Amino acid sequence: MMKFFLFFVIVLCYACAQSADADLENTLNSAGKNRPELEYVLDYYSRHDEDSLKYKSAKYLLENMLYF
Repeated sequence: MMKFFLFFVIVLCYACAQSADADLENTLNSAGKNRPELEYVLDYYSRHDEDSLKYKSAKYLLENMLYF
């Protein structure tokens, strides 16, 4: 029973991660001519470890941008 539960949790985490990547890609695709600007923000904050929270924040905002 424990193996089934662990398997379920792993599959659920994987599915959520795939959904977030798809949301980010959908946002970038719908940005049109502003896509390079959004990619620049992600690239800028992904370069340094001290900006990791800023990168996660920017990614979260972009993933959820379509819903607003």
